[in-house]
Parts: sequence; C-alpha cells; structure tokens
Amino acid sequence: MLIVKYFFTVGLALTAGLIALNAYLGASPGSAAAGGWHSATTTSLPIIAAAPAPVAPLPAAAPAPPKPAKPVKASAARHRDRR
Repeated sequence: MLIVKYFFTVGLALTAGLIALNAYLGASPGSAAAGGWHSATTTSLPIIAAAPAPVAPLPAAAPAPPKPAKPVKASAARHRDRR
C-alpha cells in the first residue's frame, strides 16, 4: 500500500503545481484578452490545402492494329527442329 500512497502524493503535487502554473500564466480578469489565446500573426493558423480540381478523363485511343508477322525462313525452321 506504500506504493499507492506514493503515487497519490506525487499525483496530487503535480496536479496542484499545474493548477498554480495555469493561474500564474493566465491573463488577469480585467484584461481584454481574457477570453482565450490570441495571436498577432497568422503563422500560428493551420494551413489547409485546397482540394485539387477534378481531372477530365482522356478519351480512349483506338488500339493500333498488330504488325504482320514475318515469314519464317526455311533454313531457320530446320535449325529449330534439330534442337
């Protein structure tokens, strides 16, 4: 049970420290900027890329007719049969 007491104490100390730090860094109640975080520049704003324009599909080209086959020479046919 000692470990549970240790984690409880450390967690309580860290929580109290964060609450104190938040109060210290926060804006004063009389300030005009008390509503939230304000940036003087636009560098902190997220940049969202525009959607790309749709691409028109290209018309399908007609396939080229096949080239006529070369006739096989008689001597080449004989060599093929010997193998």
